[in-house]
Amino acid sequence: MRRFSEAFKRPAALWITAFVLCALVALWALLRSDFHRAFNYMNALTAAGGVCIFAGLLMLVSFYGAFDFFGYAFMSRVKRKQTDYRSYQDEKKAARNRFRFLPFLITGAVFIAAGIAVKLVV
Repeated sequence: MRRFSEAFKRPAALWITAFVLCALVALWALLRSDFHRAFNYMNALTAAGGVCIFAGLLMLVSFYGAFDFFGYAFMSRVKRKQTDYRSYQDEKKAARNRFRFLPFLITGAVFIAAGIAVKLVV
């Protein structure tokens, strides 16, 4: 339980970024449709939540090192400190911040829940 609570001690910038991302996607979706129908609000909120959750899942996959190979491959032009890929992976794993993806997942879930609530109320 302690590791889960570390996400709430993160700087507020991650939470603000996640909220702004969702809000901008929702606003964009509303601008493309009619503001007078509740169905459009539900679509905008759930689409924004889905985009935010997708961004959080990409961050989760990146946290587990799915994109380390690309970083190692593109370092061929500069002088590497590491001699092999395994040492590069170990150094990147030590430098990663835990739970950077959690604000995006939680904010996306809140926006999806708000979209479902709008649908249930109307």
